Order: sequence, then C-alpha cells, then structure tokens
Amino acid sequence: MLEQIRKSYLFQTGSIETIEKLNYINYHAITLKSTIVKISYTNKNGEHMKFVIIGSDAAGMSATSRDKRKDPNFDVLEGVQTMCQMFWGPDSESCRQMMEGNYFHPFEVIFTGSEAKSSVLLDNINSIIKKFDTHQSFFDHLNECYVRLFVNCKEGIVAPLYESCYEFENAPMMGRSAVEMTQRFKSKGLSMENIVHEPPDHLAVELEYLFFLLQQEDELILDEAASFAGETMLPWVKDFNQRLKSGGEDCRFYSLVTGILVLLLELIPTKQNGSGQSHL
Repeated sequence: MLEQIRKSYLFQTGSIETIEKLNYINYHAITLKSTIVKISYTNKNGEHMKFVIIGSDAAGMSATSRDKRKDPNFDVLEGVQTMCQMFWGPDSESCRQMMEGNYFHPFEVIFTGSEAKSSVLLDNINSIIKKFDTHQSFFDHLNECYVRLFVNCKEGIVAPLYESCYEFENAPMMGRSAVEMTQRFKSKGLSMENIVHEPPDHLAVELEYLFFLLQQEDELILDEAASFAGETMLPWVKDFNQRLKSGGEDCRFYSLVTGILVLLLELIPTKQNGSGQSHL
C-alpha cells in the first residue's frame, strides 16, 4: 500500500485523483508543500487508518525496511515520526504493529546503554499493550483515551495538544506559540493554509516540523532543529506530560509515551551539540 502511494503523484502534487485510484474512501490528505504528508482514510473493511509520510518513509516502518537503511541515526528520525503518528491519534494498523512488538524498536536502539528510565517506560507501555487480545480492542481503548484526554471531556480536557495552552495558566489556543510556528513554516517555504485544519502549534505538527529540520544537511538548520527540540518543544512537552499523569490510570498509555518523547527531545540537542556537528 505504501509503495503505491510513494509511486503516485500524491507526493508531487497532492492531487485527489491519485488517492481515488487506490480505492480508499472517506480519506483526506494533509501536505505541507508536499514535504510532509498525513493520510487518513477508511478502507473497504470500514477500518479507520492513519499514517504520516515524511520524505519517502512512513511511521511504523517494518523491521526489514529499517535494516535496509544505512544511516546509523535513522532510528532517531523514525522515533520522531512514530511520535508524530501517536499524537495525530490512534489507528487500527499502528495498533496492530504495536501488538506485534516491533513498533517501539527505534527507541530501544536510541536509548541503548544510555537511559535506564526509557527501559522502564517501554516495559510499562508493553505491559499495557499485552492486556489486549486483539488490535481492534486496543485501538478502541486508545481512541477513547485520546478523545477524553485531548479532544472532548465533560470534566474538561486534561492536556491540550497545543503549545499555546502552556504559555501561562489557563492560556487559550492560538497564542504567541501559534504565531511563531506560522512564521517558522513561512521561513522554510512551507504552508498550512487551507490544508491542515489544526492550529500550527499542535504537537504532531511541531513534530513534523522537527523531522523536516532534522532531514536537512545545512548546519544552521540542524542547529535550529536542536534549539527547536530543546528550547521550544521540551519545556511545554514536560508540562504536557505532567498534566497527562493526572489523566487516570486507565489512560496511562499516553503519559508513558509522552515520557519517551521527553527523553527524545532531551537527546536531540546533545547529538547536535556534542561535537559541534550533527549526528543526525
């Protein structure tokens, strides 16, 4: 399926016709100047599917595909992609991959021998996954938690997915952070107008932008990636993680995943600045 999409003209044009030829229904495609693509659709079996393609890769890539990559730091990039997919919301296919056991492999590689806390978090995540007999029941659980924590809850949303909401106590959406993200996109020739129907400081959008920066070869842009990860994203994601910890034991999965994201955002600047040259 991904090979079909890669070979289509979607990535060059974002044209609707190329998606229709794949016989998917109820789809939508989000592109940022054809650099970052998020595709959501309902397949013929009525299953809701969602994934992100950045460049020619997709979050949730198979272990075989990973082994073919020669870049030793590819797992860091895939880790960012995986987190991006997590915070766009759950889908049936990613839940299937998580139950198969390879989904979080990039983080095992990233933190090998360097971060004991990550092992505890990953073990707890896997313990939660093992409680479910089918990927569909796991998807239903994550979907319920995602809505309750981030979208709509009678008692109030536990942890908004927007950086603006963490600028000060009870801060509203579309604050200074959203304006600054729009400016960042414009500075790189990217556009979200009439394409992404979320504020530009949505966590998944910021992760997509981080991935975009990390793929560049220009040293100044890689320095920007380190600064964006460590100085822009990390502080508010830490606050976001603290709020998620109050979201209840039954939705603990997302606080654990965000714990991994915090460690990843802490790591990226050290890889960039450790020797004055990017390792990514």
